[in-house]
Amino acid sequence: MNYFFSFVLLSFIGSCFTQEQDGDVLVLLDGTLNKAIEDNQYLLVNFYDPACDFCKNLEPIYAQAATELRQKNIPVRLAKIDAIVNELSTKHHRVGAYPTLKWFESGEYFEFGGARSVETIVNWVTRKVAPPVQEISTQEEFERFKSENQVAVVGFFEKNTNDYSNFVNVAKFSDEFAFGVVSDEKLASTLESFSPFPSLFLYKQFDEKKVSFDGDSLKRSLIENFIALNSLPSVPTFSQENSHKIYAAGVQTHFLYFNNPNAKGHVEIFEALKPLAVENKGKILFVFIPDSESRVLKFFNIDETDLPKAVLVDLTLGEINKFELEEVTVDSVKEHIASFHAGKLVKAVKSEPIPENSGPVKVLVGLNFNEVVLDETKDVLVEFYAPWCGHCKALAPVYDQLGASFASSDSVVIAKIDATANEFSHPAVSVEGYPTIVLFPANAKDTPIVYQGGRSFEDLKEFVEENSSFNNQKESQEQ
Repeated sequence: MNYFFSFVLLSFIGSCFTQEQDGDVLVLLDGTLNKAIEDNQYLLVNFYDPACDFCKNLEPIYAQAATELRQKNIPVRLAKIDAIVNELSTKHHRVGAYPTLKWFESGEYFEFGGARSVETIVNWVTRKVAPPVQEISTQEEFERFKSENQVAVVGFFEKNTNDYSNFVNVAKFSDEFAFGVVSDEKLASTLESFSPFPSLFLYKQFDEKKVSFDGDSLKRSLIENFIALNSLPSVPTFSQENSHKIYAAGVQTHFLYFNNPNAKGHVEIFEALKPLAVENKGKILFVFIPDSESRVLKFFNIDETDLPKAVLVDLTLGEINKFELEEVTVDSVKEHIASFHAGKLVKAVKSEPIPENSGPVKVLVGLNFNEVVLDETKDVLVEFYAPWCGHCKALAPVYDQLGASFASSDSVVIAKIDATANEFSHPAVSVEGYPTIVLFPANAKDTPIVYQGGRSFEDLKEFVEENSSFNNQKESQEQ
């Protein structure tokens, strides 16, 4: 009996059973899930693993959200199902991680992707059951709509127009903001007398209170970009919960300020960033990263003892260019931003110190990688390795022998770099495993050759000789 048939059979049998409850949360089984979906127009289901710590942390949050929704008379049921015991339901709904929250509505379902907090769950669910756009008919409704929402997006359109349709479609797929529309042009003229139909405004409870849309047209993508950029505080504080908002802003250059929020001098620096953020809006996104975000600090190789610190990250060229600011003060930040705009900053490179090279294999680091590898007069073979890699350790004596065999060559360099401790960048090279061996031929640095052969001395030596300019020169002389 396959699992799909089993699932259907259990669902039929389950229709005879009463659904259990844990407080305001329905407790479902393989045999009762389908009936719950049929009985409830709106249903949010938590697929959980009882042994999972994330699931345990979510449980009281989820229960409180269910209670708040009941108290507010929101016509939604929250349910949970043990995904380990009820394997048929888990497989049928393609759940692969825990906890997973799935929203069921009129036979359709999709995954909840918001933050795991009571406020977010309640707001998300409430918006799902309400019309995507609230009709605003009076001055009082307009003022209340703005005051009740941290971020309120209001469109001034006639209905049955493309602008209105685009606005509604954006609202349908937005889980975090309130959308309102004023379709009475006479009312609109009293609210925003300087802006004729159509127009769009974003109102918020922080920073500048109102931002007007100034795009060429009210296309859906332009509306989405406008909201993503302007719904953020001028200097947002990074967290796992709001990281998606920061990435969605569409700005390719970020000024990242790292510090302990309780540190002396932090407030002064933080406040000084705000006018700079407004001045550079759309060009540079300023973000505060508290020291509690240890994973982000680790990614940028920042220790708590280094704080305060700042890094300007530029992604506009398709690669990560970092410009570090060691001493963070109000004046140094202003100077750093001005130097970036003037093209005077030198990008930071993660690197070990440049070593004294005396062995048969030249040791590269981040600071000398380009100087050696991109030398057009040399054929440079590079092994990208990791110190902990067993295959790299096994290759080491063979690679040393290879280096010794070309030691007298003026045109061939055998080199290696610890790819875990040094930064390097080449548009045609992607190191996804260790060791990765790449030949950068002389006069053809833009077309490196990745080695795919065996790891014997003979195989490697033959590869270098066949693909190097040294071999090409030899062939020319023989001809």
